[in-house]
Amino acid sequence: MLQALVSTNADSGCYSAAVIHYKPERGNCSVIDPNAIYLCDSGAQYLDGTTDTTRTLHFGTPTQAEKTAYTLVLKGNIALDMAVFPKGTTGFAIDSLARQFLWVGPNIESLGCFD
Repeated sequence: MLQALVSTNADSGCYSAAVIHYKPERGNCSVIDPNAIYLCDSGAQYLDGTTDTTRTLHFGTPTQAEKTAYTLVLKGNIALDMAVFPKGTTGFAIDSLARQFLWVGPNIESLGCFD
C-alpha cells in the first residue's frame, strides 16, 4: 500500500536527462523534444519498502549515438545485476561495475548525443 511519494517526478529530456534528480522550474527549463531522449525518474514509499523507478524513452527515432550510449549504460546495469558481492558492500564499491562500459567504450560526450 502506497504510503508516500519519495520525491517529485524528475521528468526531463535531452541535456537535463543527465542531471541526477533534475527538477524543472517554470520559466527556467527546456521543453520536452519528441526527437530527443526523455527520462522519467520517480519513487515511492510502500509498507514493505521503497522503490525508485527510472524509465528512459524516445518518442522518435534515436540516432546511432543515442543507441550506443543507451547500450553502454544497459551493459553496465546488466553487469551490476549479475554481480555477487558480500553483505554490507556499499554503492560506492559497486559503482565501477555499472560504469565500466562507459570508461572503455566511446566517450559519450564525443558521440554527439546531445548536439
